[in-house]
Amino acid sequence: MKNGIVGWENVGGDIAKVVGKRCILSGSPIRRYMGDGSIVRLVAFIDEDDMNDVPDRVYTYGTS
Repeated sequence: MKNGIVGWENVGGDIAKVVGKRCILSGSPIRRYMGDGSIVRLVAFIDEDDMNDVPDRVYTYGTS
């Protein structure tokens, strides 16, 4: 991290749609004074035609 290399852990969501594909990643962390970790909103920019053909992820929590 001191050398300007960013690492992301525990990435979830529809990550299977871009696995093995070239895309632009954008991570927006919460800025913290002297912090070395944060929750991040991670977004992949990719053409819709280039995405892997996998079903959308269904989130079941928060429903009854």
